[in-house]
Amino acid sequence: MAGATILDIGAGPGNYAIPMAREAKEVVVLDPAVAMLEIIQKRAKKEGLTNISYSSEPWEEVDLDRLGWRKKFDLVFASVSPGVRDVTTLKRMMEASRKYCYISKFAGPRSNNIQDKIWQRLFEEPRINDSMEIYLPWNLLYAWGYYPDTKFIPSSWSNIEPIEQVEQRMVNWFCNFEGVPQDFRQVVRQVLEEEAVDGLVKEEVRTTFGLMVWQVQ
Repeated sequence: MAGATILDIGAGPGNYAIPMAREAKEVVVLDPAVAMLEIIQKRAKKEGLTNISYSSEPWEEVDLDRLGWRKKFDLVFASVSPGVRDVTTLKRMMEASRKYCYISKFAGPRSNNIQDKIWQRLFEEPRINDSMEIYLPWNLLYAWGYYPDTKFIPSSWSNIEPIEQVEQRMVNWFCNFEGVPQDFRQVVRQVLEEEAVDGLVKEEVRTTFGLMVWQVQ
């Protein structure tokens, strides 16, 4: 990774971008949430990292030629990024790389006690995990003649946070879905108040991550 040029698609708060920037020549972080980019900027400033550049352009709308990103990066990295979600965005990811691509996605059933309860309350049916899982890009890559190194990692964790903090995350998450009732914010608050103990909400997540890396042709 030393001396590499890296693109992090859907960088979030920089949990991967910051460590990569410590070794890489250049890291470009892309996230449509400006608040996430601001967090990365603060973390980079604290560590004295000056080799990170920032873009809030959604990956679905990126024009590689306009930005000069075609075959620019040694590694194009996307960890559980909603931006890489179909044939077009996966191909664009590969077209930006001159060496390697890395992608991680959920694999198989997963649960989040808070999200699942809010979903049931809003739609009166269980939530179906229908986002792009790891097997979809794997099948596409296989059809294109690639054999990515693949690994599966079961994972579970819990967070205990104030209602207001969980509420903001849940509202942001549900805003990504079509057909959400207009009063969904009130439902989110109602569920969180039911789950809270002394103003704190415990969120429990169980999932499996699929990780893939491959060299572009």
